[in-house]
Amino acid sequence: MSKPPLSSPLPPPPLWEGEHLWLYLLALGFEPAGAAARKVPMHLRLGPNMFDRPNRDAFHIVSFFLFSKLDESHCNEVFRFCFPPADKKTDSEFRKQCCDWLRKISDEYGNNFLSVQASVFLSPGGPMFIRLMYHFARCVLLHHIKTDSAIKHIWKHNVSTQEFE
Repeated sequence: MSKPPLSSPLPPPPLWEGEHLWLYLLALGFEPAGAAARKVPMHLRLGPNMFDRPNRDAFHIVSFFLFSKLDESHCNEVFRFCFPPADKKTDSEFRKQCCDWLRKISDEYGNNFLSVQASVFLSPGGPMFIRLMYHFARCVLLHHIKTDSAIKHIWKHNVSTQEFE
């Protein structure tokens, strides 16, 4: 079974996807005040409804944050010449790198992740973009739980020291 493309006529994402995207970001340690420090506050909208309309600044900040949580060293290498985007050329390169990396993630997760279309990054907002970012944030959160969680360390420690009779 193939993955549904983002451009297919899917119903709009439920309201909770934007809210859960925001909660996932906060759970991963996203600090809105720190993220907004370098931007003019009236141009930057962060929160559960940040992608209801196109929001390029939030896209840059949130995407870089999620990629850095997934693999910080690779993120710094991939985005070293295009983050933060300063002009149209670096913005285009940033979008291209995001698209390429998300396609690799999509291939890795198979049907559990949406197929990624480059056109969704041209105007970062709206229902399909929210759905993509929700799935991306969910993927990063699950990766974080599996690899970096203190609970995993505790669980491994308890299992390895437990004696079985």
